[in-house]
Amino acid sequence: MAVFMFVLKEWLADQGEPVEAVLMTSSFSIDELPHLSAGRYAGYMKETGIEGREGILDVLKTMERYGFLVRTGGYSFKFKAPVYRFVDLCHLVLQEHGTREEGG
Repeated sequence: MAVFMFVLKEWLADQGEPVEAVLMTSSFSIDELPHLSAGRYAGYMKETGIEGREGILDVLKTMERYGFLVRTGGYSFKFKAPVYRFVDLCHLVLQEHGTREEGG
């Protein structure tokens, strides 16, 4: 779930989107996500054992079970407020990573 969110957050940020606003107001479709179509992101997903549409769907089912999102169709979903836990985690990791690089 964390890798899925890191990829999504980075992809949205790279597009210049306001990440938190988009996460909470948009509906997403698996087919529109970069997780399987962009080489680098597909590599990250493969390293975690997630391949293909069904692998992504399994991640979404788990996230739904834990209350992070609601599925709005077979392959579409919307995030719920608890997803901010992942957003906070992403921020913490980025801050820690930046601190390590600055500190040597």
